[in-house]
Amino acid sequence: MRHPIHKVKAFEIEGPYRLRIEFDDGLVRTIDFRPVLEGELYGPLRDLNQFNAVSLDREVHALARRWAAAATRGEKAG
Repeated sequence: MRHPIHKVKAFEIEGPYRLRIEFDDGLVRTIDFRPVLEGELYGPLRDLNQFNAVSLDREVHALARRWAAAATRGEKAG
């Protein structure tokens, strides 16, 4: 089964742990990330300062360049 890959066109922070994300196919969704911010990898993003350091990697059209770096190393993003 093939799953389409959607590129992130834009985003904005709507509230604590909530992002409004616009995809390249025109779909817009607000996502609450709280339920998945657990464990060694994503747990550090429960720190709201780290979560709010989200950025859009325009090369690959995805969120989280700074998130990924911070989560992987357990460091603060920014």
